[in-house]
Amino acid sequence: MADSGRAGSLERFWYVTAPRWLQRPAPRASEAAADGVWTAAWPWVGAAAPVAGFLIGMLFARGLPAGAPYTVSLPFVAMMAMLAVLHGTAALAAMAGFTAVDLLTAWHVSFRGAFRELPWIMQAVRLYGSLLVGYLLLSMLIVRAPVAVRRVVNGLPTARVVTPHAAPAVRAVLSGLASAVLVWIWCQAMIVLVRPAFTWLLDNPTVQAVRTVQASWPLLALLAAAAAAGRALLEDRAARRAPRAAVVRALRAEREAETARTVTTRPVVRVAIQAVMTTLLLAGAYSAPLDAVIVLLATALLAAWDQGLAGAPAAMWGRLVLRVPAIVRLGAAMALGYWLAGIVVARLWYGWASGTFRPVLFGGLAAMAVFYLLFPQSLPPAPEAAGREPA
Repeated sequence: MADSGRAGSLERFWYVTAPRWLQRPAPRASEAAADGVWTAAWPWVGAAAPVAGFLIGMLFARGLPAGAPYTVSLPFVAMMAMLAVLHGTAALAAMAGFTAVDLLTAWHVSFRGAFRELPWIMQAVRLYGSLLVGYLLLSMLIVRAPVAVRRVVNGLPTARVVTPHAAPAVRAVLSGLASAVLVWIWCQAMIVLVRPAFTWLLDNPTVQAVRTVQASWPLLALLAAAAAAGRALLEDRAARRAPRAAVVRALRAEREAETARTVTTRPVVRVAIQAVMTTLLLAGAYSAPLDAVIVLLATALLAAWDQGLAGAPAAMWGRLVLRVPAIVRLGAAMALGYWLAGIVVARLWYGWASGTFRPVLFGGLAAMAVFYLLFPQSLPPAPEAAGREPA
């Protein structure tokens, strides 16, 4: 390891080089991959954490029952929920280790019933398709949710509202609350969205696969909140008193320079990727192939608006919305989304969509539209809502 004033080559790889590889195809994953840079403030911690995460992910994958989705393991889901807010780099490494072992061992699972009678190519498509949906759902917990929390909390003008000494505590409380809410939302969604892990294999969901997120969500939310609050306090301390705070600042500056030089993917490509990924994520709520077509078209339209392809109206709306602080928009999005989803579910529950998951699916699409409108991505953040690193 280099001296206390310079970053080592392994730290530069984890927090600058690897995120650069992800920047163009997956900007949010790139942001999560660079998240653990704050731990480089202590010797060896920043360099060793991703390696430890990868090994832990492999161990958990080996410990799962054969053919069971990761939701059957409360320790694994709890570990990922905490690790995602503590050290995004290590969380992605843990997911990589878990995925590597899971993919290698998946084909050796003994399947039952009609699945064994399918042609082997259909078995492969169904098996690895169900695994892909599961990995995408896991990425929502360890990438999308923590990135959203950091953007919202770091964008708050806490220095203008409270004293400098109280600002870290305020950010810790807000980080904990926001993390708990998003983990709770993820748990509620997983009750339905985990279904492809079984239905695509012509099987029925087990009680244990749902119990973890249905009954243990208070524990998961509490653990995520504690981890997020602790991380906020530790990160503030690292920035001011850690022996290698200068290393963190240098790595962040190098990361920002790399990000500025990276050419982003074309908006049309981003729209297609978002639409396809969202269609896969919601596969557990489909009752017929038509549902997937509706979701694909709806999310493509939302993503096109989000990426600025709607022209001047989208740009004007984005500039207007970004004048509102992110924390206010988050609260408004959750309240309005919940209200709209409730209306949709109530109207469809006893109508033509009764007896299916369509009321929940279309209610979720309504809530998603609210978040797309209140959190546009095609424009840079307004000054008062811009993300910032702790001083």
